[in-house]
Amino acid sequence: MAESRRAFQEAIRPPADTSAPMEYDNQSIQEAMNLKNALDKFKKDNDPKFYAIIRIGNYMETISYMMKSKADKKLLRDLMQGPVLYYFIRFKPWVDQYRKESPELFRWFEKLFHFCESEPR
Repeated sequence: MAESRRAFQEAIRPPADTSAPMEYDNQSIQEAMNLKNALDKFKKDNDPKFYAIIRIGNYMETISYMMKSKADKKLLRDLMQGPVLYYFIRFKPWVDQYRKESPELFRWFEKLFHFCESEPR
């Protein structure tokens, strides 16, 4: 488990211009891997659950796109920091895998994640 934890921590390391990554507990890491495996299976089986779950990521991507506009970034972080941090770390393993097919998958969601992560909760 320690090796997969290190790999996960490295995978979510923010760009050099933000603070060091937060520490994630084993439960968060396990939930992330469980979500990745479930999404892989649901997508392969064309299960409607795939589309229901992926709506969370789509919603976060839409909210995150507000960072590109003139939206108040502090307000965005204040409102969304908890859900963004919670959901992005759980989607991250799946996103990394599917970015091979869709390189821009949830890029704004990830940018908002790093922005939210850079401020204390």
